[in-house]
Amino acid sequence: MNMEQDELREILEEFFIEAGESLDQFEQDLIRVEDFADSEGGTDSETIDRIFRVLHTLKGGAGFLGLEKMAKLAHGGENLLDEIRGDRVEINKDVIDALLSTNDILKKLMNHYKVDQEVDSIDISELVITLEGLACGDGGVPVEVIETPEVSEEVVEEVTQSEQEESAEVEFVEETLTTTEEADEGLINQDLLKEVLGDGSLDPSLDTGADDLIGGMTVSKKVEEKAFVEETIMVEEENV
Repeated sequence: MNMEQDELREILEEFFIEAGESLDQFEQDLIRVEDFADSEGGTDSETIDRIFRVLHTLKGGAGFLGLEKMAKLAHGGENLLDEIRGDRVEINKDVIDALLSTNDILKKLMNHYKVDQEVDSIDISELVITLEGLACGDGGVPVEVIETPEVSEEVVEEVTQSEQEESAEVEFVEETLTTTEEADEGLINQDLLKEVLGDGSLDPSLDTGADDLIGGMTVSKKVEEKAFVEETIMVEEENV
């Protein structure tokens, strides 16, 4: 067990030595890239590739050894450099400043890990967000992608059918109200209405023939039916 710990310690020490040298070169290369962009107005592809390989190697080694914060920060810088290599992001002051900050914090994390010091106090979250935003070409603010849920054809058909049914119900109610209003306006002979309802004191001669709708039939027709029923009842009583 002690041998395994000793081997791990040797691996860590070797990693820290190589990482330190790589980060020193990383800083010098960044300054060279910035100078090249200012003077030539372009990208020093060879130097960018070298910087990219530094962070790529550092990410892999730190991840293997369980140095999570170093691995995560190196990964953020690596992604940004990959976008620069692909000519999708241009070199500017914000990019250089973010990469220089990445270099500084990677060194700080490494120094803490070397002496087994806690790294919880070292916050990398804001810098990682900045790196991701720059890689997205959004000035340091990562673009949040919002997925729009797909609506199936069955749902669309159900909604359409429901709307059609509601429309039909509204039309039916409107037609019913219109018919009722017309019927109310046609009730010009209230005496005949009372006679249909059973008031025998009314004179049938008062019927003006108005088409008063009651239950779908005219008042005059209901008066005729009432008279017919009364005659039928009288005949049956005489036969009895």
